[in-house]
Amino acid sequence: MSRELQKKDLKYFVLGFGLASLLSLALGGVFFWIQYRVKSWPTVNGRIMDTSISESYSSNSDSSGSTLMYSANVNYVYYINGQEYTCDKVAAMSYSTSDRSDIEAIINKYNKGDNVVVLYNPNAYDDACLSAEISWMTLIPFIIGFVFLIPTVIVLVISRR
Repeated sequence: MSRELQKKDLKYFVLGFGLASLLSLALGGVFFWIQYRVKSWPTVNGRIMDTSISESYSSNSDSSGSTLMYSANVNYVYYINGQEYTCDKVAAMSYSTSDRSDIEAIINKYNKGDNVVVLYNPNAYDDACLSAEISWMTLIPFIIGFVFLIPTVIVLVISRR
């Protein structure tokens, strides 16, 4: 009975960690694709209308309160086929952080009235951004996925013996 229970427990472990690994790797793939697709978007000239830093509170999972989070808003205007569009996304995937200096560094790159190159989605002209860089944060789901994958493979190999 004990041997059967151990094998059953191992199956649940492999199933749970395997699914967590696959989900994390898939999420990382989606994040990467969202950012990578921008590299093929056409460009148009635009103009910075305004910049600001937004503040919001994020609840902490450990019930210790909340954290003040910052995000960058860079409002710009651009024209496609004579039609005016506005957007405030700097990158394909925006983010917020508790480190205000990170957001200030983004905001400081743009000044009101500056001319900028805008990348826009050819299938939805109002979907645009100013940067085609792929964020290092995209690696986080990949790393988590591999962290879950390693013990899964080890347990799977050991259980096959």
